[in-house]
Amino acid sequence: MKVILHELACKEFRDGMLFYDDQESGLGADFIDEVNQGFKQIAKHPKAWPLIYEDIRAYQI
Repeated sequence: MKVILHELACKEFRDGMLFYDDQESGLGADFIDEVNQGFKQIAKHPKAWPLIYEDIRAYQI
């Protein structure tokens, strides 16, 4: 399975990385690593996460 992000989610992801990097150098990279690990888990087990609305599932980081 391929994980595809909506344009607004991409912006939020980028903003999150910048936010964490502003807090402490290197935290932005740690944030990216954690999110990418989540993407791998979602791609590997797409139906493992709870439904939150119709066919939308939630994975918390």
